[in-house]
Amino acid sequence: MELPRILYVDDEIINLELLQLTFMNDFKVIIAESAAEGLRLLALNPDIHVVISDLKMPVMNGLDFIKALLNN
Repeated sequence: MELPRILYVDDEIINLELLQLTFMNDFKVIIAESAAEGLRLLALNPDIHVVISDLKMPVMNGLDFIKALLNN
């Protein structure tokens, strides 16, 4: 059985790795270090079930990322 997929977007690598390790038995956690990378990964993985995003990120913040995601 394939695990449900989560995309976690955060510019702090330690947070990405921690969430990935915490939920590795229950979910396939796909990680992105930027909003742009998150949008690219979403395009490549249409079967992602949940998106979690940090709010404070350089270039594109989390709110703008979610707005871009909803407009696609």
